[in-house]
Amino acid sequence: MTRNGIMSAKLLVITSLSQPTIMAIEAAEYAEMIADGLARDYGEFISIPNGVSPFATLQWALCQVASRATAGSENYGNLRLIPMVDLINHDVNAGGFEELNGHEHDKFLGMKESDSGAFIVRSVRLGRRKPLKKGQELLVNYNVPDYSPLDWFISLGFVPPEKHGKWTRMNAALPKMRNYNDYGRYEHADL
Repeated sequence: MTRNGIMSAKLLVITSLSQPTIMAIEAAEYAEMIADGLARDYGEFISIPNGVSPFATLQWALCQVASRATAGSENYGNLRLIPMVDLINHDVNAGGFEELNGHEHDKFLGMKESDSGAFIVRSVRLGRRKPLKKGQELLVNYNVPDYSPLDWFISLGFVPPEKHGKWTRMNAALPKMRNYNDYGRYEHADL
């Protein structure tokens, strides 16, 4: 098939897909482009396990950053990795992440202007501070109201209870690569 034939086949497939699927494919292509560029520029300087390519290592690293990064103000970098913060579970009734701007007056925290851009999490329940008891879990509201259940799952790895609802089955955008027989054994699939 000619290059134009491949392009027209790709356009035919894309026009029959849903908008979220198209967006997911475009995001994947963009991430691959970034990983490929980084692998070409810095691959020889990256320590990687035997049998793993610099491209695959960078794809993994980009996924780690994308799924764990916290959005903040542009003054300190839009996306930042904050150690341990992704271990705090979500609760819609908890307080959110608070980014310090240097103008807070909280004697308990002893903040100063040089702490600007740092994030804190307070124990808040239904808008009121709530001291934690020994062994009680700290919760936070991830506060992404415009996320669909699919966005939550792809970006954060879970769908919170308040986003549960009627699910719609989506057909795969790509052809099946594996078939399993009635006994659960893998059979090669022809594309």
